[in-house]
Amino acid sequence: MAPSISVLPPRSSGGPSVG
Repeated sequence: MAPSISVLPPRSSGGPSVG
């Protein structure tokens, strides 16, 4: 699971959140 670069919770895929 990749770390989220956003303050929002990560996607189900574990990638960064994009709003």
